[in-house]
Amino acid sequence: QALQVTESILERRPTDTSALELLDRSVDSTPDESASFAAQASAAKHLIEHYTRLEQYTEAVRVLESELRFALTPSERTAVLHSLADLRANQLNDLVGAFRILVELVALEPTLTRNRLELEELAERLSQYREYAEALARIALELRDPRVSLPLLMDALRVYATKLDNPERESQLHEQLLKWTQDDRLILKALAALDGLYSKLDDPANLCRVLEMRAEREQDIEVQLYAWRGGARLALTALDESQRAVDDWRHVLSLAPKDREALDGLVEGL
Repeated sequence: QALQVTESILERRPTDTSALELLDRSVDSTPDESASFAAQASAAKHLIEHYTRLEQYTEAVRVLESELRFALTPSERTAVLHSLADLRANQLNDLVGAFRILVELVALEPTLTRNRLELEELAERLSQYREYAEALARIALELRDPRVSLPLLMDALRVYATKLDNPERESQLHEQLLKWTQDDRLILKALAALDGLYSKLDDPANLCRVLEMRAEREQDIEVQLYAWRGGARLALTALDESQRAVDDWRHVLSLAPKDREALDGLVEGL
């Protein structure tokens, strides 16, 4: 009742200081105090409109952040977060604060590309590519549906491939992608990337495994030959697995029966 009277006063005298202070106290009150949620929400709405109209954006942000303590529905919370991100980025030039809020929005609305695009734009302005990629990777791993997680993980991998130089972390994310997808195109793309990454990391065990996986899945005979040959060489010289090398050379010979290197490698392995 008191808040209704206060709002009525503000309709007639929009800058009434006492009335504004009363609304502020209502918004800042804890849930176990007298003001109901509906009254608090109404007070917050009035204050945000008031402070925005006066271009007092810091105060508007303060009220919006107080609203996050309310018992909001998911859609209400995302609406508040969108308003906060917009004010921090475009009115207060608080890009770091906006970035943090957009990370939460991506987690709440993982299927909306708009949030990721806005977050990536801020990452570029802040040069926080690693933070952006890792936020996407973390959210992807926390989600239970690989169909939702996969686009986030692919965005993270794109950032690692184009903006960062961390082959170990990039290889970990590609390995995760292989666990989630059954799409041959994506699998082959990930294996090709892992081929280069494990070569860069000088990791013969994982490189040999990836080359053999590529050879088994590729349709292009030249790529198959490249992969089986690479696997055979690594198996014999780096891993000391002669039988594995022999098996890989036999795959080469099944595709190119007169391949001299395969014939020599087969003799050496046996």
